Amino acid sequence: MTEFSARILRSGTDVTIVAISDMVIEALRAAKLLKSIGISAEVIDLVSVYPIDYDTIRKSRYKTGNLFVVDASTPAYSVASEIVGKFDFCIPITYNPLISCMIRLVLMPYKCFF
Repeated sequence: MTEFSARILRSGTDVTIVAISDMVIEALRAAKLLKSIGISAEVIDLVSVYPIDYDTIRKSRYKTGNLFVVDASTPAYSVASEIVGKFDFCIPITYNPLISCMIRLVLMPYKCFF
């Protein structure tokens, strides 16, 4: 275990929630809400985006069978899309689909000063 290793903040058996940065707080809130309706969620704080601790995520995904990745970034070129892309190809099809939750992609206006 290194300083870049992901931390399991809450143990669970039904779903794995991988959160990044500020979304860790929201993931813990979601886990609490899910517990109230009988769903046990494991919450993983990614800690570092490079290197990504795929081993911790993989072990949790095998344990729960479900993976939900939460990121405050846009869908294109985000850490969440990297994680979902990696696990989409290396996990057997018998598992449930991977889900990621990110902000909506919006165009940012800017003025070019040339």
